[in-house]
Amino acid sequence: MKKRTIDGREYDVYTEQDWERDRTLKVQVGQVIEPAVFWQLLNSVPPQTYGRGIFQPGEPNSHDWDSGRALYQTFEQMGEDYWKYVGLKIA
Repeated sequence: MKKRTIDGREYDVYTEQDWERDRTLKVQVGQVIEPAVFWQLLNSVPPQTYGRGIFQPGEPNSHDWDSGRALYQTFEQMGEDYWKYVGLKIA
């Protein structure tokens, strides 16, 4: 796993090679994804949310048991090229 310093803070970086090990996205909360992973997610299906520094890939990850609403992997923009995973959120 790579490390990257963004705004003076060091983050673990989830790389394309990490993803290719078993083709299951296993990014952890607080980890950033490298640009290649972001572009693959963005270009695979239309995003659920993309704007104002938030990105949610178009496929729901699971559903909230109480409300029945879809939960999406959610990323916040970090600098120009990296996105930090912040967990599963309702769109």
